[in-house]
Amino acid sequence: MPSPFGGLTSIGVDETGYRKGHTCITVVVDHERHRAIWAHDGYGRDVFGLFFQTLTPEQRASIRVVAGDGAWWIDSCVHEWCPNAERAPDGFHIVSWTSDAPDKVRRHPWNQARRDGDEKSVKRMRGVRYTVLKNPGKLTDRRSEASGNLRDTDPKGRPYRS
Repeated sequence: MPSPFGGLTSIGVDETGYRKGHTCITVVVDHERHRAIWAHDGYGRDVFGLFFQTLTPEQRASIRVVAGDGAWWIDSCVHEWCPNAERAPDGFHIVSWTSDAPDKVRRHPWNQARRDGDEKSVKRMRGVRYTVLKNPGKLTDRRSEASGNLRDTDPKGRPYRS
């Protein structure tokens, strides 16, 4: 049976929790073959380093892309063990980060209006959380009105520019 580590060119790494108590496991996947190739209890630089230690120098040299979240320990291991590999964010985290950005911007005028006691603005902004995440061309009349309310409250219209 051939080694699961032979011919690796593009891998992904992520940690995930299992069981109560936030026990973590680090999983490495082969993006070319669409399968998990390695898993180990725990997470962090030391655990991911164990994966690279199981590879031969030739196998490490064949890795061109390492995808994962923005964890510093992934960058550190890639720099140490696969200096020629490129680091890339994975699709899941790209979607997550781009969905969070408009929500963070939306919170600013909401919190400012609440601090100022501006009930009229607070009422106008209620319910716009999901509006800023939708395609403006596909908004219902109600959502379109909510979008206009947010633009009226924040004259810069920042959620649509994030």
